[in-house]
Amino acid sequence: MYHCAQTSSRQDKPKKNQREGAKPRDKIAMESFPCNGWLHITMNDLEDVAWVKISHSDDHVPYYSIDVPPDIM
Repeated sequence: MYHCAQTSSRQDKPKKNQREGAKPRDKIAMESFPCNGWLHITMNDLEDVAWVKISHSDDHVPYYSIDVPPDIM
C-alpha cells in the first residue's frame, strides 16, 4: 500500500535537520493537499495475477524533489 507523497492526511510536522554540523533549521515542507491518494497492490503467490486499486480525489501541483542538490550542500 502506497500513499500520495502530497496527501495532507499523511504529512508530518517539519523536522530539524539531523546532519552532523548542520544548523538547527526546519526543513522546508512540500505543499500538501486533501487528495486522499492511495495505491493498493494485492498479489497472490498461487496465481499470476495482481489486483491494483488506485484512488486520487483531488488534482494538485506535480510532485517535485525538495532535497538540496549535492553541489549546493
